[in-house]
Amino acid sequence: MFAPFFVFAQDDAGYDFTKDSGLAPAALETGHITSETSLSFDPSESISIEVGIIIQVVVSFIGIVFMILLVYGGILWMTAAGNDQQVDRAKKIITESIIGLVIIVSAYAISILVIRSFSFQ
Repeated sequence: MFAPFFVFAQDDAGYDFTKDSGLAPAALETGHITSETSLSFDPSESISIEVGIIIQVVVSFIGIVFMILLVYGGILWMTAAGNDQQVDRAKKIITESIIGLVIIVSAYAISILVIRSFSFQ
């Protein structure tokens, strides 16, 4: 059941996914692309999309860091056992991580907006 099974996605026949998969006629029919030339490669769009994806990955990673800090602050507060200095430290960590999360979510939303504005011309 767990034996490896190799699948070779590229063959020698020159299969082009955008043309041979049947999705191009469907996209033409629904209006997602206006002509067959819309399927051609445009390097300027590719670079902007690549940069946008890199920005999204970085912003997502930073968001994960702030979520970990938020959980750490909560654990710190729960284990304070009446120690006021530790409670104050936990409150500071939680407050700063929430502010960071708001900034990161805003940056993520802006990056998605920029990516979509470049990819749908």
